[in-house]
Amino acid sequence: MVEHPIKVWRTNKGLSQMAMARSLKVALVTIQFWERGLSMPSPERMARLTKLTGITRKQLEQARG
Repeated sequence: MVEHPIKVWRTNKGLSQMAMARSLKVALVTIQFWERGLSMPSPERMARLTKLTGITRKQLEQARG
């Protein structure tokens, strides 16, 4: 199984899920759902995620399969 791009980015930066959640001003469970491909960021959150990580919506959609 290929790791989700959000998890790859986060672990490469040495961030915990909680630290990333705080950076993006979202709940911890939100990061967990994104990393599992169970939900997608809203447009507002996607903008913050892209600014922080460089990950695009297209990359997230591809990770969901």
